[in-house]
Amino acid sequence: MKFDLEQAAVEARQCADLLSQAQYHVANARKIDEQEREQRRRQEEEREALRQKHLQEQVNTETQRQLHWLPVRQRIDFKVMVLVYKSLHRLAPPYLSDDCQLVTDVGRRHLRSADVHTCTVP
Repeated sequence: MKFDLEQAAVEARQCADLLSQAQYHVANARKIDEQEREQRRRQEEEREALRQKHLQEQVNTETQRQLHWLPVRQRIDFKVMVLVYKSLHRLAPPYLSDDCQLVTDVGRRHLRSADVHTCTVP
């Protein structure tokens, strides 16, 4: 039985080429799998963010519905309190925040009314 070294070398090169192609396709498939996993993870994060947004909107809607049924006087008081809170925390527009100041921020001396957290009238 004779072995043809040249034929064996050709077959070895073909095997090496096939192995190289197989390794390329496996690496490419892994890369695609990783990209798909990353895309699914991002989609899940987006879904969770959307769920949280919908949940917050439901809570806000429920709160608004409850406040809508407040008597008119209490609803007005609530809205005024929200505006004062926002003004004191600089969340309201400047034209409101500038006119709403605590007694402790205005005077130079310590007054008994400073402990009550009342606002000054400009």
